[in-house]
Amino acid sequence: MLTAQKYSLLIPTFNRPVLLDALLGYLADKKVQFPIFILDSSSNENKDKNRFAAKHHALNVRYLKFNEDARFDHKIGSALREIDSEYVSLCADDDVVFVEAIGECIDALDRDAELAACHGVYLNFDIDQPEVRLRIEYASPSIDSGSVVDRACQLLIQYEALNYAVYRRQVMLDIIDAVSQTPQTMFWELFCCMAALASGKVKRLLSLYHARRSSFVPDRTVFHPATWIAEDPDGFAKAFFAYREHLFKYYLSKGVEVGPEAKKTLMQAHVIYLCRELRDGSTIRQALAGTSSPLAATQAVHLSFATRLTSKANKIVGGRIVSFKADRDGVNFKATRAIRAMLSDDAIADLSRYCRASDRL
Repeated sequence: MLTAQKYSLLIPTFNRPVLLDALLGYLADKKVQFPIFILDSSSNENKDKNRFAAKHHALNVRYLKFNEDARFDHKIGSALREIDSEYVSLCADDDVVFVEAIGECIDALDRDAELAACHGVYLNFDIDQPEVRLRIEYASPSIDSGSVVDRACQLLIQYEALNYAVYRRQVMLDIIDAVSQTPQTMFWELFCCMAALASGKVKRLLSLYHARRSSFVPDRTVFHPATWIAEDPDGFAKAFFAYREHLFKYYLSKGVEVGPEAKKTLMQAHVIYLCRELRDGSTIRQALAGTSSPLAATQAVHLSFATRLTSKANKIVGGRIVSFKADRDGVNFKATRAIRAMLSDDAIADLSRYCRASDRL
C-alpha cells in the first residue's frame, strides 16, 4: 500500500470540473490510499464544484486553491512544500494514470539510486461518442546513459515529455524552483525535462502507465514552435537563447560541466528536436494559413501531400485495427492489436468507466 510517506499524486486543475470529478471517481473506484493534492486555479464557481467532488469521493484529498492567474510552477511548488512523500507525480485533470503502474515505478526507484524518475508506456485516447480511439503516445526507450549530456541528447532526438513520470520529490522540487525563473512558454516544459536529466536517469517500464486525452488549444501561441515562429520569429529566437543559458547554468549548479564541444552537441540535438516538431516546415505553414504572409499561399499543396503521406505511413506501421469493449459496457474502443494485447480486462473496464463519466457516453 502506498502511504503518505511514500507517494503523493498532484492534480493541477483549471475550469474542468466534470473531468476532475471523473478522474477522482476513477481513483476512488481503485480504492487508492495515497494522498491526492488538488491544485485548483479555477473560477470561483468551478472551485465550488471541485471542492464538492473532493468531498464526495472516498479519497485522501488535500484541496489547495489559487488565483486564476497562478503560474503552473507556483501551484506545483506550493504543493511540494506541503508534503513529505518520498515520491510524487502529476496527473492532468483530463488524463488517467494507471494506478498499478505507480507502484511498479516506485519499486524501480527504490532499487536504483541512479534514477531520477520512472514511468511506462503512455496511451493517447480520443473520445468521439460513443467510440474511444486509442494509440501509443510515448514508448521510447529508457534514458539511461551515464553522461548527462548524452541523456539530454537522447531525449531531444526522440523527444517525449517526462512531466508525468514518478519523481523523487526533491528532484521535482529542484526543477520547479529553477523553472519558476523562466517565462511560461514551450521552453518551460522543455527545461523541466532537460533539467531532470541532471539528477539521474529516467527508466521506462513496459507497463501501461498513463493515458493522455487528445486536445487542441488554439490560443496558446508560445507553447508550440510552429505557432510561435509564425507569430513572432524574433521572439522565438530570443527566448531560445535565454532558455539555453538558463539550462547551462542549472547544469553547472548540479556539478555538470558543459564545455564548448558539449554545448555544440546539445545545440545540434536541439535543432534535431525542432526539425521533428516542425515536420519539415509543414506545421509552420499550417500556423500561417489565413495570414497575410506570402508563405501562406503554399499551404494547400504542401498539406495535401503531407496528409496523403501521413495516412499511407499510418497504414504501414499502425497494424490492424480491432474493436473491443468491456463486458456489459456500451463504450466501443478501437486500437491496434498490439495495444489491445497490452490492455488487461481490468484496464479496459477502468477506461470504460472513466470515459463514460468524463464525456457522458
